[in-house]
Formats: sequence, structure tokens, C-alpha cells
Amino acid sequence: MSDTIKVVVTEPGVWKPVGTGTNTSYYIPFGCYSNYTAAQTIYHKEAVGIAEGQKIEGVIYPYGRGAGANIAEYDLPVKVLAALTDQSDMAAALDEDAFSTVYEGTVYLSPDRQQTEIVFDTPIEYRGGNLCLMTINNNGSMVPGYVFLSTKTADVVSSQYYQGTTPFDWEMAMKGEQLYANATFLITGQPTGVRGIADAADEAGVADVFSISGQLIRKGVPLQSATDGLRPGIYIVGNKKIVVR
Repeated sequence: MSDTIKVVVTEPGVWKPVGTGTNTSYYIPFGCYSNYTAAQTIYHKEAVGIAEGQKIEGVIYPYGRGAGANIAEYDLPVKVLAALTDQSDMAAALDEDAFSTVYEGTVYLSPDRQQTEIVFDTPIEYRGGNLCLMTINNNGSMVPGYVFLSTKTADVVSSQYYQGTTPFDWEMAMKGEQLYANATFLITGQPTGVRGIADAADEAGVADVFSISGQLIRKGVPLQSATDGLRPGIYIVGNKKIVVR
């Protein structure tokens, strides 16, 4: 694993869950049962509970086990794009020029976990409208074993998706789906939510390390090495949220 970079989230933030359904999706937000997938999903501004001037810094997607005997851990190469739109559903997919890239990297999937966290490289600055996230899986091969939890939307198309053996191209047709991936968004109340990079060598003392869901990961470890060797994600170290990239 490469050297750990820790980004300290210093401004107040709120985790806002959207969707509590127990349906499962093989393609939204990311598909593990196809070589390549892409999905566009609408999240209404009222559900996200965000106001102009705030930012969305990241998202958590819960997942479960699907069909497949060999379930292993994966670093899935993905890309996340975001758009703000007046569309209230996904009866039609948005055009390429509506989106900007907010994350390009990997998501970590493990049979020992139930969610994956993505910290955006570029936070979404909210300026009004509904949120559309486009999530692309660029793995190139199937990694069966994981499905994402989702919520059904009766009579409303909430997502468009593509799945196939070739990488997604904007000329390709997408299919409508009456569900959206359950998601928890990190919303910060100030225009700048991630303020800087903390040098672990400058920290002192010890602290407990928890996952963002509250599970104790390490107890009474030195702050200067509290997150060494941890997978990329969001952790609580003492009283700070720490992002490990």
C-alpha cells in the first residue's frame, strides 16, 4: 500500500442517509456481475436535505452478498460524476456536458464489511436543483459476490444504467430502472469543508480509532500512526474525522 495521506475534516458535517430499502441491485451504483457498468441516479434535494452554499464531500453505499461462491475482497476501479438538474426523474439520461468528475479511483469491497465510502476529490458545490450521480465501473472483468442495497420507486424511473463487455460510451443506450441506490451523503455547512492536510508527525497523544459506522478498529494507539496501514475510507480518530486516501 502506498503512503497514507490523511485529510482532516475540520468544519461541522452531517451524514444524511437517503433510502432504506432492502432491494438489491447488480448494476447500480456499481456492477460486479458485468465487465463494465455505468449508472445515473437522481436524488431529490428534499431527500438530501442540502441548501445552497453547502457542499457534498462524499458518499457511503451499503452492500450485501449476492450469488457467487468465491467472495473475495476487491479494489474496484470506478469513476463518479455529478450534476445538478431540474429533472425530477431519470426517464431520460442526462447528457455528458451536464456532469463534472468528482472522484476517480477505487472502491474497496470486502466480505467483512457492509458498506464502501467514497471521499470526493472535488466536493460538489450545491447551487440548487436535484442531485444526479453517475457511477462508472471500469474493472473490465466480473467480480461476482456483491450487490448494492437499493430502494424501489413505484411508477418513477430513478436510475438509468448500462452493463456490457465494453467500456461505457456516451453514445450507448441506457435502460431505465425504478430504483435508486441507498446512499449516505457527507454534507458540510461551510463552503470549505476539507481544510487541509495534517502531518501525522506533528500530532501527539493516543486515541481510539473507529469506523464511520461506529465499529472500534484500534484502541489506545499513538495519534501519529493511528491510521497507518488502514484501507482508504473515513475514520473517527479521537474527536476528528480522518479521511485515508
